[in-house]
Amino acid sequence: MPIMISRSTDLPIDLDAAKKVLRVDFDDDDDMIRDLIDGETRRYEDFARRIVAQTVFRFRSAGWFTRIPIDIDPIRSIAGVFYLDPDMQEVALASAAYRFVPCSQGGYLGIYSDWPRPDLADVAFPVWFDVVAGADLPADSPAVAPLDPADRMNILHMVKQIYDHDDPLTEEQLRRRFSGRRLLW
Repeated sequence: MPIMISRSTDLPIDLDAAKKVLRVDFDDDDDMIRDLIDGETRRYEDFARRIVAQTVFRFRSAGWFTRIPIDIDPIRSIAGVFYLDPDMQEVALASAAYRFVPCSQGGYLGIYSDWPRPDLADVAFPVWFDVVAGADLPADSPAVAPLDPADRMNILHMVKQIYDHDDPLTEEQLRRRFSGRRLLW
């Protein structure tokens, strides 16, 4: 199970764009709308099993395996692979020793089989790696990748439901409306 290390504080949907959809032309509700965007983005990510806001996750491994599955989608990059040596010193693995292999959902970290694996500390999970995930559509820079338009509209729909009716979409309503965006693994 990955651990969230950091999450972008930028809203995946611009406040002005949300206000336009909500037909709000005043600033009194800006903080509430920001909170709704953030909360409904997280709900949507949980439902769709897709990372929208750029997030860094840490995965841990019990040792050197040729393939380590990464069940997060979409994956932007591997930020680094690290291990504890027998002296309990943290060491960064050279990027030439591993690669990210994308799959239709997520991917895996591949450690090259001809790479000489160093000895590890005698602890439960001496190997870990950080994965940058989120924002589907690639751009020139992973830091500015735009949000998929379908995800954007789905999140705006969820925000509008709460803002207009003070009642979030139920799990059943989410399934009916957005099941095509849900990753099944």
